Amino acid sequence: MLAAAADENIAVAHIGQFSWLSLDATRTIIELRAGRPAPDLRDATRAVRLDLELHARHNLIPALSRGSVIADRLILSTACLLALLYQEAVDDFVQ
Repeated sequence: MLAAAADENIAVAHIGQFSWLSLDATRTIIELRAGRPAPDLRDATRAVRLDLELHARHNLIPALSRGSVIADRLILSTACLLALLYQEAVDDFVQ
């Protein structure tokens, strides 16, 4: 998709799923991705939300000023990860 956009001179960028801008949130997210959930779901949710807020503020919004942005795994895959680890419905994490 990125190559096709470049061939058509369409300004587009791809951005990753996480910002990695908060050390505490990063540690929690790494543990989640390794299949080791935080003891308290609220801590995991706070870490993910903080990372998404930082990602939006420092990565996504600035990137949008240069063109379209593809953030294909931004929210849904994180919601699926939390749902799997905490045995909750995915819908509970997509709000």
